[in-house]
Amino acid sequence: MTILTTLVENHHSDSDINLTISTEPYSLLRVRGTSSTATVADVLSFNWMDILPHDVDVNEVDHGTLINRNVQVASSTDCTQSSNQVILKSHQPNRHHSHLPQNVACSGWDIICHPSIGNNLFQMLVRKGGSCAIGVAEDARAQLEASPPLPIFPRDYPDSAEGQSYWEGSSNDWKLIRSCIEGSWGRNNKLLCRSQTEGCDEKVSTEEPETLELVTTADVSSRKTLRIHWSCLVSPKSDQSVIVVRGSFGVPFLQLLHGCGRLPSKVGSDNIAGQTRRPRRPVRPSNVAVHAPPLSKGEKEGHSKLCQQLKASLSLPALLRCEIFFEGKGSPSVGDFIYSFTSKDDTSNDDSPKSSDKESLLGLVVAGSFSPTRGRSYGVAFVSAAMFIDALDGTEHGMVKEEQMFLEVAIAKGPSSPRHLRRCALLSLLL
Repeated sequence: MTILTTLVENHHSDSDINLTISTEPYSLLRVRGTSSTATVADVLSFNWMDILPHDVDVNEVDHGTLINRNVQVASSTDCTQSSNQVILKSHQPNRHHSHLPQNVACSGWDIICHPSIGNNLFQMLVRKGGSCAIGVAEDARAQLEASPPLPIFPRDYPDSAEGQSYWEGSSNDWKLIRSCIEGSWGRNNKLLCRSQTEGCDEKVSTEEPETLELVTTADVSSRKTLRIHWSCLVSPKSDQSVIVVRGSFGVPFLQLLHGCGRLPSKVGSDNIAGQTRRPRRPVRPSNVAVHAPPLSKGEKEGHSKLCQQLKASLSLPALLRCEIFFEGKGSPSVGDFIYSFTSKDDTSNDDSPKSSDKESLLGLVVAGSFSPTRGRSYGVAFVSAAMFIDALDGTEHGMVKEEQMFLEVAIAKGPSSPRHLRRCALLSLLL
């Protein structure tokens, strides 16, 4: 593991910043959960009040904060106890949503130490600290359960070399990881055991077909596995590598989504002499999705121009990471197709009837399950940026839920899935 450290002294100018790169191997221990802060202090035998400033609460430490600490841990090589330096890193990826219970399993501390004390420190966390050791499947489940879901490498990085190898099934190592992540969340079935015994003996086919398809099915480690070529989604006629829009670069797409409809106006209650007037009709709960009020003709033309300008500015084939929610029955699974509803006028005459809704492929689901904390099924998907803009241009399928705008889409098990078997879902962007 390579660690990049920044050495900054107080009252120094920017020109005095020195960067030091260390290629020495280190061990990384991840401590997560509600008692992670108390467990780290108990195992390493220190008090948080002694190492943190007085005006900083231990539960409000910023994400990425580094703390150096000397601890007394016996080395596994010479079995002698000596003072060793460890680095504590605060891990709070969903800091603004820390009040949600599904983010507890993803918050805690990272312990970076020398490999000679990593084994003994791991045993101390389990025996003395009472921690529970988990595997790849549990960790992937916790990151998917977070709100918003956290990306998992290399599944959520199809623009990297490892991400392409993960989805194309060209590595035996990623075959085993996919068996853990995409398998059932309960007890490990026989498919995972077969993957461990037969995965290393299988030969990986390096021959590529003459024409690449978006999704193909292959037998990988005694199970049906989907191979996804993301370049076929964004650029079917070219072999350009895809990129994933992240961070502030995805703000224009989020603004287009919020501008495809209006938020319903709130009607204030009349208070007369301290009494609240009873509504005439039943009040719809805020957690129920409703169709957004349509835009006016002028607003619709302005929104369409913004969509065309943003689509013209796309110089590279791009993907957008999204989150989907199921309002009714159904649960997404890996490889499900996402279709968008688009309605266009047959003619320019406003009085002419509109054509029926047509479906166009928008993207694919990469993870999905039922969330106990949310109370409904949800998933993570990747959609084409250009197709997403086309879906928003003149759409009438904007949905409002809890003062947020969503896009109504259809989820199908495949391109040949019957129309009555498709389920409607809500789609939002993850930046």
